[in-house]
Amino acid sequence: ATLLVVNANAPSERSVHISTNTDVDGLNGLNLNWQVPFKVDDYVVGFRYKLNELKKYPETLFAKKTFDVADGEATVDADVNVDDKSLSANVKWVSDKLVDGMKTTFRLNGNSNDKITSVGAEVNKNVDGRDVELKGTYNLADSRLNANGKIVIDKTTAEVSYNSGDEDIRIQLSHDLDDNNSPKGSYSTKTGHVAYGWTRKWEGGELDGTYHPDNGGRAVLEWTDRGNQGDWKTRAEVPLANNEIGNSKVTIKREWKY
Repeated sequence: ATLLVVNANAPSERSVHISTNTDVDGLNGLNLNWQVPFKVDDYVVGFRYKLNELKKYPETLFAKKTFDVADGEATVDADVNVDDKSLSANVKWVSDKLVDGMKTTFRLNGNSNDKITSVGAEVNKNVDGRDVELKGTYNLADSRLNANGKIVIDKTTAEVSYNSGDEDIRIQLSHDLDDNNSPKGSYSTKTGHVAYGWTRKWEGGELDGTYHPDNGGRAVLEWTDRGNQGDWKTRAEVPLANNEIGNSKVTIKREWKY
């Protein structure tokens, strides 16, 4: 069906792209998941399919629509599970007119089984040349609150996050040495966990690396390669302890755009 759409010489305002996720979990197997969205005018519809399971029908069907409402822009993103016919939906409303000089976002998530599952809000404002972002999400199922605050001063970004479930406060700092290099570090006030990282950017892509020294050490590498026809996104999580490299996890995502 995708090939037919691509070769149908559709008008320029109609487009289609395919994204492929490849997950390698150690030596246990290879998982291929395809997400195929079609954009027709201002609608996005599509399906997700697990190639390794060779099912007759796709796993989920989804639809997305953005429209103007109440001095803002609302987006409704809905998924239907083909097996059990359950419905899940995410609603987001964004406005910069609610408070002068401040961008405000409200989010609502739910499904046909649990009704409303979480609510959230986010505000962004420039204060004396500094970009400030505050956001929070409340999960109704376990009464958990996730809060996050971020401020950008010149070339330095400071971020603080809090999770009421484990009562952990996580602090992260990063600094742009130039347009291409940004070292970073994070610290957990509850566990004492420290991580170090570096982001290297170049024309057409970037590589983000993070080292976690706990429990023998673990490296996380995220590589993005941008092209005219789409992006390659690769994430590798490699344990550095002896005899643990075989348990590495790799995720590869390829998105084609037509």
